[in-house]
Amino acid sequence: MSFASHKAAFTEWLNENMVKGGNDVSGRLVTAMALLERLRETPTLDLKEHMAGSGQQLVEHNGFVDRAIARFSVQSPVQERGRRSSNLNAWANSLFAWLVAAGFREGEIERNDDLLQGAQAMAACRLSLINEDKPLIARYSKGSAVAVIGDILDQAQEKKRAKDVAEYLVGAKLELRFGEGAVQPKNVNTPSLDQLADFRFGGAAFEVTTVTSADSAHLNKIGEILSNTGLELWLLTRKRDREKWQKAVDAKYGDQASRVVVTDIETFVGQNTSEIGHFEAEETRATLAALFARYTNRWLPMAGAGGLRIVDPEAYGE
Repeated sequence: MSFASHKAAFTEWLNENMVKGGNDVSGRLVTAMALLERLRETPTLDLKEHMAGSGQQLVEHNGFVDRAIARFSVQSPVQERGRRSSNLNAWANSLFAWLVAAGFREGEIERNDDLLQGAQAMAACRLSLINEDKPLIARYSKGSAVAVIGDILDQAQEKKRAKDVAEYLVGAKLELRFGEGAVQPKNVNTPSLDQLADFRFGGAAFEVTTVTSADSAHLNKIGEILSNTGLELWLLTRKRDREKWQKAVDAKYGDQASRVVVTDIETFVGQNTSEIGHFEAEETRATLAALFARYTNRWLPMAGAGGLRIVDPEAYGE
């Protein structure tokens, strides 16, 4: 039986069961995809065969979520993969009813593939939209300020926007430390390789990159700054990549590399935030919140980039 002839009915099912308050519930969507994935291996519509003892999640829940979203190259918008928010028992049997009406046959794996593939694809499409719109979460429970910044950058990387977010955080940090107007936001769509560096403050130029390995474009840019100016250059990379960049800069520029400070974005932003917060947990969190407010309210609008706001977990219900 073709999924196409039952697509409209499945859309109605999604709208009736996966939506709350006018928005898709990501935990329900990933769990629905996982249940459909289980049906590929266990083609029975008896819910007891799929539900864990808690009644809130599937047997081998995380594994089937991971397999389902990997099949469609999407990310889970929720860390818990829907285990806490799926409301599985409330909608699973109605999904089974749709499957029966669409021609699903228990015990016939190949016959069911088109239905399962089509239904999962529609759910995956909705997940993609959630991922695009979902803000970055300031998960203070990650630990130090450095760890919180690293986690935000990882979230941004999933959206393929780590460079933008890193640059805005560095700019907001410089303003938090030296005052508003110390550096100016720019549109990230303007290639920084055509400029001196991402930022200029005092006798220093700041270049931000999230490229994992030293590339010729950035290395050549470093050479231009070293040759044509007397500025000290701060090259800011991801923490995990800092050593590779340091070795590349040392190898290419020798003695001149002494004018290049290679450090990581997480430490450059996070350590200074901890210092302003006097290394006290509550003060540091308040300073991080002030940093994120400046980032969201000043840098994002002026730089013309939306969808990358940073919010508290409580504000997003996480």
